[in-house]
Amino acid sequence: LRETPVAVVDVETTGFSPLTGDRIIEIAVVRLEPDWTEEYVTLVNPLRDPGPVHVHGLRAEDVASAPMFEEIVGDLLEVMRGAVMVAHNIRFERDFVAAEMSSAGVFLPKIPSLCTLELAYKMEPSLLNHRLASCCAAAGVPYYASHTALGDARAEADLLRRYLLRAEAEGLTSLDAFGCVPAIFPGDDWPDL
Repeated sequence: LRETPVAVVDVETTGFSPLTGDRIIEIAVVRLEPDWTEEYVTLVNPLRDPGPVHVHGLRAEDVASAPMFEEIVGDLLEVMRGAVMVAHNIRFERDFVAAEMSSAGVFLPKIPSLCTLELAYKMEPSLLNHRLASCCAAAGVPYYASHTALGDARAEADLLRRYLLRAEAEGLTSLDAFGCVPAIFPGDDWPDL
């Protein structure tokens, strides 16, 4: 696990479901390698109302001059290449990223994924809730910029590091043992732009 690159992904969106037309308005990826970290973050013009401003704080004027998703696909593919995708509620993040890529004409293959929310249920079963802020507090992880894509991705990356250390102390050192699904990378199927 320590040698496997991970791409911690967080999105802010116009709503809860890409199936109902909701879009990404901010995306951040914190890529963790054994000896370095890379961060990628951008606002995204959703070409529609930004949705719950009271949650993410982004207004229409904030994203009006931002790139559209199809303009950042190449950057995202590059920063995510060969890495395990990680998020707090991975299904939400993966569904939005896959839907946006599909709309841009790119098929995102099934890639290894880890969910810090699922890990939190295993690592911190006694928490009253497993929101990111609660999990970070229980694990002693600083969490400053909630509901910003980069702030959340950084907190999730730090939470993952804590969980990895705990898992390693318990003898869990492989992707399979840690609950990564699937445990193999797509190989030559990775899109290239």
